[in-house]
Amino acid sequence: MRRWALILIFLSSPAWAAKVPADWDGDPPSTPAPVPVRVSESAKVLALAGRWGIGFDSIPGASTGTGLVPGLAAPNALAVRYWVSERLSWDGLLAVNLNSQPSGGSGSTGVPAGTDQKAFGVGTVLKFNLKRPTPWLLAQTLARASLASLQQVSNSGTGGGQTTSTFGLGVGLGFEAFMPFWEDLSFEGSVLMNFSSSQTKLENSTQAAQSGSSLAIDASGFTPLNVGLHLYF
Repeated sequence: MRRWALILIFLSSPAWAAKVPADWDGDPPSTPAPVPVRVSESAKVLALAGRWGIGFDSIPGASTGTGLVPGLAAPNALAVRYWVSERLSWDGLLAVNLNSQPSGGSGSTGVPAGTDQKAFGVGTVLKFNLKRPTPWLLAQTLARASLASLQQVSNSGTGGGQTTSTFGLGVGLGFEAFMPFWEDLSFEGSVLMNFSSSQTKLENSTQAAQSGSSLAIDASGFTPLNVGLHLYF
């Protein structure tokens, strides 16, 4: 009896009460729920793996005329992009361009009067992200290959048509910048070392009237900069 009295005195002492929470009901104290981590808006821009994009790019030899901006390799092809991983993407390119100038007119830049032009091209591009200086900017290296055909015929019945085929390979450096106000839209540019081989055949002829190859840092314009625009979804 004396022993039970000592136990009751100990449990009712201030030292024991200080060790037990006021709301203790005999169960272990519950663990606080984890605080969810908030993902910043800028981090979403870099989530590239598995995303598709559609935009504009350029294929050498697939343009009719000289473009809207002299000296700049204006986009002439539709591009479909898929990001295989956070660092690697693949592009498929397709170009179909038509231009017709009636005979007796003044013509346009790069297309003489009385001429119909039809251009077709396909290509592929691989891009690898070297670095991300900011959440909105990617520094890249890229490699590309393309094949294009440009047919030029007279629409005045005088004949003299010709077809130019162009094969191109290129490697170089570029960038892709996402728009802060619309993170699904990007603008890009690149400078390439291009190898180009072309052949021109006259109408109703099986042999090349003119052929040539070149290796240079250039683009479709007078400046070496290729530009493109992509929308991701």
